Amino acid sequence: MHDVDISSMSDKELAEFIKFTRKKIKALDKILKKNPDNYLALNDKGVYHVKMGEFEKGIICYQKVIELAPDFPQVYFNMGKVYHKMGDYATAMGYYKKAVKLDPKNKSAWNNLGICYRVAKNYDRALKCFNVAIKIKSDYEWSWHNKGFLFEELEMYDKSLECYERAIAINPMYKEALEGLNRVRVRLRSNQVKKDDELD
Repeated sequence: MHDVDISSMSDKELAEFIKFTRKKIKALDKILKKNPDNYLALNDKGVYHVKMGEFEKGIICYQKVIELAPDFPQVYFNMGKVYHKMGDYATAMGYYKKAVKLDPKNKSAWNNLGICYRVAKNYDRALKCFNVAIKIKSDYEWSWHNKGFLFEELEMYDKSLECYERAIAINPMYKEALEGLNRVRVRLRSNQVKKDDELD
């Protein structure tokens, strides 16, 4: 289940999405009524609540999953995403760490952990996380983009440019990577103009 951007939906699409999601939650409630210990159904219910922006309800579902199945790695990733969406990167980081400990091949958890480290200005650890995600899946455009953004923050524009170009080569329609590429190109041109002005 992927994240959904409801901000770009038309009123009709949003109404259909809400109807569909509510229907899924009701179906999961029926499953849970018969078997309240079904941690997979609880996890899915949490995912649908989060998709609806009902973060607290999602957290409650995930907490129950952790009680029932403490070694289920997906729930820690999902919990990390909720706190990530709420802007609580420190708490999200703890959950992402647990997710990658239980499932070292979860490229998305490594990527999101890298974002948390970048926000905390721990650039070395962030870079390591992005590199692990890319090692797991070499064409993982999100980690290439996030590496580009990290290098852009560090004003390492040549490296940033390479990473953004790599993300765009994988997905030519990747909006954030295209925006980053344009920002870096403008910055590089501006730096060149400054150097040229300094010459006699």
